[in-house]
Amino acid sequence: NSYCAVDMTNFLNKDTGRIKPLGDFGWRNVARIENTYHDKTKLGVTLKDEYFTGKTTDYMKHKNTFVNWDFNNIWSINNGYPYLKNISGSEIPVVELMKLPELPTNVTTVVNGKKVKIIFTPGLNSHTTILADHRGGEIDRISEGNTFEITYSEYDETYLFYIKTIGSNEIESEWSNEYTVKTDVEKIVPIVEASNTDYSIKNSNIEVALNYIDKESGIKERQYQVTNSIDIPITWTNYKAPVILSAEGNHFIHYRAVDNAQNVKTGYFGPYTIDKTGPIVTASTLDSESNYTILRLDYIDNVSSIREKKCQITNSVVIPTSWNDYTRTLLLKNHGDNYIHYKGVDNAGNVTKGYFGPYKINKPNSYDAKAGDLEMSIDSITQTNLVIPGKEINLVAKIRNSGNLSNRQSILILKDSKGLDRDYVDIPPIQPGTMSNINLSTVIKPEDIVSGMLRYTFDIEFIDTKYITSDEHSILVECKA
Repeated sequence: NSYCAVDMTNFLNKDTGRIKPLGDFGWRNVARIENTYHDKTKLGVTLKDEYFTGKTTDYMKHKNTFVNWDFNNIWSINNGYPYLKNISGSEIPVVELMKLPELPTNVTTVVNGKKVKIIFTPGLNSHTTILADHRGGEIDRISEGNTFEITYSEYDETYLFYIKTIGSNEIESEWSNEYTVKTDVEKIVPIVEASNTDYSIKNSNIEVALNYIDKESGIKERQYQVTNSIDIPITWTNYKAPVILSAEGNHFIHYRAVDNAQNVKTGYFGPYTIDKTGPIVTASTLDSESNYTILRLDYIDNVSSIREKKCQITNSVVIPTSWNDYTRTLLLKNHGDNYIHYKGVDNAGNVTKGYFGPYKINKPNSYDAKAGDLEMSIDSITQTNLVIPGKEINLVAKIRNSGNLSNRQSILILKDSKGLDRDYVDIPPIQPGTMSNINLSTVIKPEDIVSGMLRYTFDIEFIDTKYITSDEHSILVECKA
């Protein structure tokens, strides 16, 4: 039974945490010492040995602190440190021991947004209650009442605090254990706005400024990334200035916003489409004889796609002043030089103009037919095999000559479901008032089948005459897989 109430900084073994006694006795085995205390307020060092119990100065001056000490025969205490009774055994007057302040009980919390009410039952023998945060800093103290009201500023899921009390003669209790409050952490994610949400196709650079907003805790991280898909990026770039899009193609501006409550918002704006290049137009010769040529034009734009397909057939390279819609293949049958002028417009407004040619047609003595001379019609179309996409279908057209003369050179044209010429076959001479069967074969494409039906259109063109007739006959065939 002993205690120490002096500064022992110079007598501490820093490796073992034990006190080195005076003299040449070596290191004392303090584990043999029982019911021994030290004033940790005055000691100046922190001891590691659990048998050397540390108490504050206030507690060192109270009898109840010293367990198993004989205060009847050996020790006395009188509002100070313990001391030994005198040898004669005479009693020293003892004053009533002051009662130590106890910690509050029934501690509960009520959370409302960023505000927390801490409600408690005041501790016995205390007149003041002190509240401290998890860093040990005092937040508040009250002498009356049983409620602390605080507003926390950190956006953590938990809020930590401690309590201690002050009793008579300003004796302070030790701090309570840690209390944990489940806070109402902000759950509202940030908002990100774009200055430009016009997703129409453009033929110039596009500028987009991003605005990161969080009215609760504020924005911690502003990030973005530009990609060509809606997939969330793996890496991010810190946003510092408006984004300038200049490359052709589709662009998605992805954003990532993190607020100070660690709420994360991701998303994207787009697609922003840039097309600075006009369409490409190509010509393919499908059939060519000395007195006629059949061509197909293809208008291509892989970025914004085609908005207008225009063409015109002339006999010079001069750009025409008027245009026709390109809806089908072109039949060139005028004698001399033929030029096919084209104009393609994409959905970004880019325009491509040009021409193909000359295509030379040799037909110096074309026949000038009169009304009633040439009257050709299609009576019927029949199929001879099943309709299977990717396979060839054989068709038979029954052609009737209702005119006055045997037909001159002519061709039967098969057009697909979009009205574009697909295949051609020559029609041999047919005598007036008679009919002839014309065989034609073509490979069925998937797009030829519309709503489960195969649809083709046929017409007749005369090649070596100035007289033009066209008798369209639609075929509607049930699709049999």
